[in-house]
Amino acid sequence: MTWWQTVLLGGGAVLAMLALYGMHRGLVMLERHGLMYYLRRPEGGGGSSAWLPLDELANPNVRHVIEVQEQHRPAIDNKGGEPPGELQPPLTP
Repeated sequence: MTWWQTVLLGGGAVLAMLALYGMHRGLVMLERHGLMYYLRRPEGGGGSSAWLPLDELANPNVRHVIEVQEQHRPAIDNKGGEPPGELQPPLTP
């Protein structure tokens, strides 16, 4: 192997490592902004529920039940006050 082949191979390896690190930092930034999951798993499982229909075909006697947790976000009125249902009782002297 000649010296210029060594330089090209080494430079290509360095560029590949820099590209991978840049992709990693970009994915971490997207995860920090809540646009995707990269290093941390979402609460409540993940992608295993995608295989349940196939599992039901293979095992028809078993029925899987998926519990869906409803995320309730109380609405705030236009005046910017407290959300309904969470009002504090009036103070009595």
